[in-house]
Amino acid sequence: MPRGRRIRRPNLVVHEVRLLAVDITVVDAIPVTTPTRTLLDLAAVVPRNVVEEALDDALRRGLTSISRLEWRISELGRRPGISVVRTLLEARTNKPAVPQSVLETKFLRLLKRFRLPTPIGQHEVKEGGKLIAIVDFAYPDVRLAIEVDGYRWHSGKAQWQHDLSRRNTLTALGWRVIHVTSSDLEQRPAEVARMIAEALSRTATRSRRNTSC
Repeated sequence: MPRGRRIRRPNLVVHEVRLLAVDITVVDAIPVTTPTRTLLDLAAVVPRNVVEEALDDALRRGLTSISRLEWRISELGRRPGISVVRTLLEARTNKPAVPQSVLETKFLRLLKRFRLPTPIGQHEVKEGGKLIAIVDFAYPDVRLAIEVDGYRWHSGKAQWQHDLSRRNTLTALGWRVIHVTSSDLEQRPAEVARMIAEALSRTATRSRRNTSC
């Protein structure tokens, strides 16, 4: 709320801030903070991982941009949460693709946590100039693809058949495909990290052997 309103309600936490016109928009006739300002305010009151997921979601949906967030940060100066957003933006500057889901953001965070190399997001697999597939993440040098699966994208017989055909095509081209689910990330993060590390090691070793033959 803008400062001075002095609204008090049971079970309601009220945050009072100084708002400029640039920070305000209207949704269904209700004045609210813009997505850009909301992210900056959010960073002061919630854990970093929540801010990261909200940031990637807003960038993916075009609700804000890195340049707009950087501009607003420079205008606001030092305040709680700013350093968190600034660090997250620095990690995303000049990156080719924003994660396409909260699940992908969580997956990238897992890789960083276990010090695994960062893959290429939304990688296009082509053969003879023809697009074969776009995989969520890839290590092209060793032909390792990782699909981060949310259940809502993989339901129904037609989708299941499409996924199998796509995976078979990638396998025939020498790619190894690893599927990671939300349950894997939440319940078995260490196992996921170990599986990817072993796959990278194995495929790299095989590539060196093929090169030396």
